[in-house]
Amino acid sequence: MVFLHCPKKILEPVLQQVAQHFEMEAAYVHSSDGPLSTYGADWMLFTTNEEFLNTEMIADAAWREAQNEKRIRLWTDDYSNLFQVLAF
Repeated sequence: MVFLHCPKKILEPVLQQVAQHFEMEAAYVHSSDGPLSTYGADWMLFTTNEEFLNTEMIADAAWREAQNEKRIRLWTDDYSNLFQVLAF
């Protein structure tokens, strides 16, 4: 299981490709602003444990459909293309 802070929505398609490559399910979680100067944040959860994603706590906090339908090539050590994900 991997839980990544995803501060830039433009990286969602990149992370979706990583999840698909490793045959993992991705869930998107937004934590809201809280007390004492805590700020909301966007997270992506990757897991192969479908049962965990269906637990009440995770199911209530996450959505699993892709928020960004942009299809890109998988980024690797040898390939990345920032212009592919930038919205102009």
